Amino acid sequence: MDDIAAAVGIARRTLFSYYRSKSAIVWDGQREASDAITGALSEAQKGTSWREAVVQILPSALRYPGDDLALLRQRLRLIAGTSSLQAHLTSEQEGSVTALAGFIADRDRTGDPLVAYAAARGVLATYTAALVWWSTSDEPEPRDSTRRALQAVLGSGPS
Repeated sequence: MDDIAAAVGIARRTLFSYYRSKSAIVWDGQREASDAITGALSEAQKGTSWREAVVQILPSALRYPGDDLALLRQRLRLIAGTSSLQAHLTSEQEGSVTALAGFIADRDRTGDPLVAYAAARGVLATYTAALVWWSTSDEPEPRDSTRRALQAVLGSGPS
């Protein structure tokens, strides 16, 4: 944290007033991403299955600064290679898990909250894995990779 603070010309203490840890710096923006997912879920077309809606919504909700794909690739590669950054995702994704589990529960015929929670975790794991895979691939668009992975795992649309 000392090196980061020095690089941006602020005191270490000031840096900690903005970020709790190095992981929080890398994951900055995750809460906004969770909010985008939650907002998109609330606007999902009625009558579609949760699987179809998720395949449409999650890739579309993907945002990155100024469409900077090179930065997104670099950030995802850093995350993929650092176990503490991967672990930090669990807490950062909690808002998305809650929103997605609620969405699934509302549209799932079983009404089982365990199924909804497990499905939400599985969907987000698939989404994250597709993004990490994309970061090391030659594919130009992360939305296409996430959509394809979600379709394959959820059995929705072409595989």
